[in-house]
Amino acid sequence: MTHWPELTPEMLRHLPQSPNGIPPVLHPTCRTPSDGWKRCIDSLLAIRDLEDDWDGQGTPAPPPEVVDSATILAVLLRRHGIRPPTVTVQGLYGDVAFEWQWPDQTSLTLEVTEPASATLNRVSREGNVTEYPMLELAATA
Repeated sequence: MTHWPELTPEMLRHLPQSPNGIPPVLHPTCRTPSDGWKRCIDSLLAIRDLEDDWDGQGTPAPPPEVVDSATILAVLLRRHGIRPPTVTVQGLYGDVAFEWQWPDQTSLTLEVTEPASATLNRVSREGNVTEYPMLELAATA
């Protein structure tokens, strides 16, 4: 069984803390960060129920172990005071992504690609991508 590593301050400093200057936008249906985390978990539960070809284009559903790992990560992020993602979505390659969006069109995506493995990318409003390789979180045994 794999586990997420301890989320260090170095890892967390790139994620939106509550509060952290201008916070990311909450999903329009959410009034509070607590509502945002509930929506995130509800989205993960719905993603876990997807079947292959969920989009009618032959796209594979994220494996349950990837969704479960994303769910555990969501709980860890909330415990560390991270703002809830604006949206939580399934990807086209069996992944799950948490995306934070800001009013200036900047976005941050934490993508769970395998159990206990994720990458972090920031896209500026100009479209410049910053990858955070030190945040390629890897599983521990």
